[in-house]
Amino acid sequence: MRCPNCGQRLVDGAHKCPICGADMSVYSQEELYPVQEAAPSAEREQSAGGGTYDRAGNGYTAGGRNERGFSTENDPYPEDRGKRTSIFGFSTLFKYKGRGMIWNFILSNIALVVSAASNMLVGIEFLNGTAYGTAEYTQQVYGAYPGLKSLDMVYGIICFLIGIAAATIRLELVYLKRKGPRHLMMLYIVPVIIGVIYLLIAMGIIGEFMISWETGYQVVFAVIMVLVNRKYYGNRQDIFCK
Repeated sequence: MRCPNCGQRLVDGAHKCPICGADMSVYSQEELYPVQEAAPSAEREQSAGGGTYDRAGNGYTAGGRNERGFSTENDPYPEDRGKRTSIFGFSTLFKYKGRGMIWNFILSNIALVVSAASNMLVGIEFLNGTAYGTAEYTQQVYGAYPGLKSLDMVYGIICFLIGIAAATIRLELVYLKRKGPRHLMMLYIVPVIIGVIYLLIAMGIIGEFMISWETGYQVVFAVIMVLVNRKYYGNRQDIFCK
């Protein structure tokens, strides 16, 4: 399926083009599905080379069509034919369907790996009482502010779960899952909100102002990353569609 207005390839059944914003409901089936892209139907049809293609989404068998359903002679992205999107859980794509994938490569193979490891480490530090340095100093802190220990235990568990979420989201991006980009943007926003809530509760326990410029930096960084990734992955909805 393609946008008749700008030519952008779309997921079958899309209602709106993410590139030009055109409404797909105003176009006919002939306009939405060029000659090489017949409109999807439930039945299986014979391919050009004698194989079959299940339009209901059950895949292809030998003959005439590649893994994306294009006849081999009309495939608009022949350079992607047979290309592996991942190896051992790490993205291998620098370019796919005519668009750059380097940003996704960096996020899934580097940034989210670091995020997962660092959040799990922070969670462990809060859980075992080493977040404040030595065990002796930690006991002094908790002795002076008894409510802080329970707060730190909860925060430690949340940080560890965020680390697991980061590891899961990186796999969604590697394997081009539809929900991956949305979950990525949530990963930038949710930890910041939780961090601010933690500081506010800790301030109530300790009785001191604890919000610094670092908190403001984290908020600004999260907003920028959400905006950047929304634009980047919005232009690749037909790639992240599994």
